[in-house]
Amino acid sequence: MLRIGRISEGSSRQIEGRAVEPELHRPVLSAAPPQSVGQLPAPAGLELAFLDLPLIDPEVPAHRPWVAAGTKPAATVAIAASATGESFDEFGQISLSATMGVTTYPFYNGPPQFWDEGNILGVALTTGTLISRSREQILAGDANALAIENGDGEWEILQFAEASLVEPGRYNLRGLLRGRLGTEQAMRAPVAAGDRVVLLNGALHSLALPSSLRNIEVLYRFGPVGRSSDDATWAEGRFICRGIGLRPYAPVHLRGTRDAEGNLDLRWIRRSRLDGQWADLTDVPLAEEAERYEVDILEGVGPGVRRTLAVTTPRAEYSAAQAALDFGYVPGALVVRVHQVSALFGRGLGAVATV
Repeated sequence: MLRIGRISEGSSRQIEGRAVEPELHRPVLSAAPPQSVGQLPAPAGLELAFLDLPLIDPEVPAHRPWVAAGTKPAATVAIAASATGESFDEFGQISLSATMGVTTYPFYNGPPQFWDEGNILGVALTTGTLISRSREQILAGDANALAIENGDGEWEILQFAEASLVEPGRYNLRGLLRGRLGTEQAMRAPVAAGDRVVLLNGALHSLALPSSLRNIEVLYRFGPVGRSSDDATWAEGRFICRGIGLRPYAPVHLRGTRDAEGNLDLRWIRRSRLDGQWADLTDVPLAEEAERYEVDILEGVGPGVRRTLAVTTPRAEYSAAQAALDFGYVPGALVVRVHQVSALFGRGLGAVATV
């Protein structure tokens, strides 16, 4: 499972089998302190990205969004929030500048089941750098995990092995693992050039948003620490958190078989948004309050739904008698969609198949 590693002061942390030394990430101070500091310098650039992501760290409440701040020069950024716009409460500070930028040309969908060798992801970074990693490191854990925001505001998480520097700040990324953590449905054909990318590393900050503010637009103010919130260096942005970390993944391997009378037996395999590595080779944890699914019988490729079946196991039966009532005959093929249901989030992403 991808995770953002958090490093405590004065200790090393083993992240997915790789040791990380905090000393390597601390700023290097000059030998002589400055004579005086009249006023803190304002960052020449400050960019903030709010990311409503799947569960990338099991130790962080699943409903919380993440925020990344890209600053030039590096500066600690404070964030304040208000649900009404009248008074603002501080929601934390971000001390590390994120690696972020935009796509440089259209980026197309690819296979989530194996390495995507057909696509090249071009990115232009406003802050930070990228490096190549071996494919063994990529497969071992969370190395080189990148989030790409599509035009609908959904984020695909992918991992890349090769980062080729084209010119300063611009890279071509190859050797891609797509749709990580159940984000395959965020792919587009294509994601447009100019869409945002953020490297998922320890520079991200978990926003301590209460669950009561899910699906509510919140006004945020952000700017450099040491300057008042009404200073010209501060900016505003609005963001609605849906709590994507609570959303069940789409099931996989949806299939159906018919008997001689036309009764349809539907089966699928569920996935888990929590500890889904299949480590014990039996089954992944449920991660929900109870196992529930909703199965939509669709009107062909259109959006209409003829019937919804509610079941508590990864199997459903759609009888010939039900089909005759819904369609006036028993179709030879049907389009079905299966959602796992969360008590907190509701329907998760749907798996669609013609059976």
